[in-house]
Amino acid sequence: MVSRTDLTDRTAWGKEARKRMGYRCMGCGKRKSALQIHEIERRGHAPGRWAHRCNYLLLCPTCHGWMFDCMPHAEQLAFKLYWDTHHYDLDSWLRLRDPELLAPHRIEISEVEEYLSILRNEFDGK
Repeated sequence: MVSRTDLTDRTAWGKEARKRMGYRCMGCGKRKSALQIHEIERRGHAPGRWAHRCNYLLLCPTCHGWMFDCMPHAEQLAFKLYWDTHHYDLDSWLRLRDPELLAPHRIEISEVEEYLSILRNEFDGK
């Protein structure tokens, strides 16, 4: 069950992000009036722990559809790092699904940085 506190914080992050980013989608970078909060790690995969500002992206309906649903977590985290550096926290994000960090294969910062370099070329070159 989703707590009221979790939803309140999620909503507060969304309002703050919309304002800070000037209603810009973290996926395509375009200004959009309708933006949705996307959870990188889904609630069903991290029950009771998914609600953390490090887990959210603000996306337009087009990006929020198939593109991000099929995207590797490391790439989604690169978008988070690019657009929302203040709330990017790889360690906290990894602990959403695996609180003790026992999983043998987990995302490394080097993977996120590889995707980040691609994003920088794409967005900074515009």
